[in-house]
Amino acid sequence: MIISVGVTIGFIMLLSWLVLNPSTKQAGIPNPSSPGKVSVTSPTNSAPIIGQTDFIQNCSSCHQNVPSSKNLNKVIQIISQGKGRMPAFKGQLADSVISNIANYVISQN
Repeated sequence: MIISVGVTIGFIMLLSWLVLNPSTKQAGIPNPSSPGKVSVTSPTNSAPIIGQTDFIQNCSSCHQNVPSSKNLNKVIQIISQGKGRMPAFKGQLADSVISNIANYVISQN
């Protein structure tokens, strides 16, 4: 129950940030001040935003802070195979979700 409340609050905070942050225009998200206008960027630029949502949904219950790493392949390997107390998520999460999360982690460091 507590985890689902935390995830829900996190998701609401994410949505609020996306709507109120002027930089979200670059990510293909509607700008409330100019209805009907949406900017589109390449998938590479939007991957961290998608990854943030995936991170909140799948990782934030254990990782309140984004882990630090600059090595994309290492982050993908850790998410897929696990490390220490962290379980492996290969087979539980789609490869695209693992990639999105890894891109988000890298973008935050």
